[in-house]
Amino acid sequence: MSSSTECLADEASYIHPPPAWQAHALVSMSLRGGLEISAVRPGHARRVPLAGGGTHFIVSVSGRPVIGSDAEPRNRYICKPQVLHILRQPEGAPARWIDVGASACLAALIFFPQSWCIGCPRGPTCQVSRFLMRGAEGDPLGDEEIALDTSSLSYARALLDLRVEDDASTLAAEQLVLALLAWSYSKHAGPQISEAADPSVPPKALSKLKQAADILSQRLDDPPTISELSAIVGMNACDLKRCFKCCYGDGIARFSRNRRLEAAQDLLSRSTLSIAEIALEVGYTNPSQFARAFRQQFNINPAEYRRLPRPNAG
Repeated sequence: MSSSTECLADEASYIHPPPAWQAHALVSMSLRGGLEISAVRPGHARRVPLAGGGTHFIVSVSGRPVIGSDAEPRNRYICKPQVLHILRQPEGAPARWIDVGASACLAALIFFPQSWCIGCPRGPTCQVSRFLMRGAEGDPLGDEEIALDTSSLSYARALLDLRVEDDASTLAAEQLVLALLAWSYSKHAGPQISEAADPSVPPKALSKLKQAADILSQRLDDPPTISELSAIVGMNACDLKRCFKCCYGDGIARFSRNRRLEAAQDLLSRSTLSIAEIALEVGYTNPSQFARAFRQQFNINPAEYRRLPRPNAG
């Protein structure tokens, strides 16, 4: 692809015909047992109430939706991208809402009603039900965050790609919801940091390296410098660079670029944002630089990638 301004203008103005789940900012699907899932996509600002009497999974692929409450107007926070946010909302708790805003938000919302949580044949001893309703600290009002990995991101993307007009898609949706629940429970029940394969990496550095990777995965539109990242995680910059590459296989800059360009792929295939807007969302103020980096990474330019046919899920 030529990097001329004329070609980039053509790319930015091209809008791919959206499939069923891309037609609106939010589309919902009801599943068996009272489960509800919704796909949030870029669109006009919209505030969605979060139902009480259950637990919400907010799987944020990109963008930063806001969680808030009219009863506690100061108590609101911004969801991080590529993070699973678990919000427990028992009956009688102050009502909350999610505001998807006008940003490039791609997220799957899943609601587990309390009746579903306690319906396990194992009864009240079921640890998965306890995890859903009370979390690691046993607090029915406790919220949690779990950084998404490759497998959980694939579940979220598959949920966003489901075709709602197909009745059989409810089975695929249930399968994906249960897979995501099993993944989140495994993170809750077991250690989240594996031992480094390289013995030169001190064990005490593992949590700092994971924190650094999480920050790079979340700050897609404003990636930190290495000096800033080292200050945040409290690790010498030289040690951070060496240990990070040992643990993740890529240097910090390449790791960050890969995550940003993967997010761009998501937005190109699952949103109607222009290519120039997508470039900004993943930290490229210059569309020419974004197009060049995308082509170097995937051997295809953004406009051609957007025109590729997408397989129908479900």
